[in-house]
Amino acid sequence: MGEAKQPSVNRATVLERDPLCIYCLSPSTTWDHMPPKAMFKNKDRPGGMEYGCCTPCNQGSRTSDAMAAFVAHSTSGDDWKVPRLVELFATIKLHEPGFPAEFFRTGNTRDIHIKQSSGLITPAKKVRLDGPIVKRHLNIFSAKLGMALFREHTGEPMPKNSGVFVNWFGQPSIRQSQSANALIDMLPNLGALKQGSKQSKDQFVYRYRSDDKSIVAALIGFHTNFHISVVAIADLAKHGHLLPNNDRLTLVKHGELLNLVQLEK
Repeated sequence: MGEAKQPSVNRATVLERDPLCIYCLSPSTTWDHMPPKAMFKNKDRPGGMEYGCCTPCNQGSRTSDAMAAFVAHSTSGDDWKVPRLVELFATIKLHEPGFPAEFFRTGNTRDIHIKQSSGLITPAKKVRLDGPIVKRHLNIFSAKLGMALFREHTGEPMPKNSGVFVNWFGQPSIRQSQSANALIDMLPNLGALKQGSKQSKDQFVYRYRSDDKSIVAALIGFHTNFHISVVAIADLAKHGHLLPNNDRLTLVKHGELLNLVQLEK
């Protein structure tokens, strides 16, 4: 896809193009925007990266989409993000009643100062978003994103015996952010959404490598401070050994995504 302008498509077109769910290979009954509209300012999302999927994968992972948007919106002091954070927090709480206790747990915050868009330095609280509920939902979202990028750059959904290695960090240090953004600039192929005059680079951008048939590796940046790395592999038995042993990587195998989603119930 790269930076090519993407025309708007409708649901019928997407379902005709993707008769099977890109997440589990069940018959497609709806479509999914990946990344979701909730990730963008005023939900104003450029066209592109819409895929066919089944209703259980689509509806079951909406809380994970909201969690990823919440983390992405939490990583800077832009004034417009505050009401979105309140809205997203309420959405997550509705489906994950244990999230507020995890979010406000003792010792989970520390005092910091942030620079507002106006240039004013104001006091704030930094919250560690690393509890089990957050981790599970970000793993779901990251795996979905890896599967979507595999479909985007190979033209096919991930097959059986495939898997996605994921890693993410939502509130990094300045050094981590700078390193990740520098790596995004260095990788060879650029991906972003662009439709007419609208483009997503300041809210969603990624760099990737792919052989266009069996492996897609990407580093994705959301709002410059939330980063996800994914390596989607079509045949784990053949190519899974290429990944170094790293306890920070989580492997989501084909067919496991819906199992993770069911834990939301």
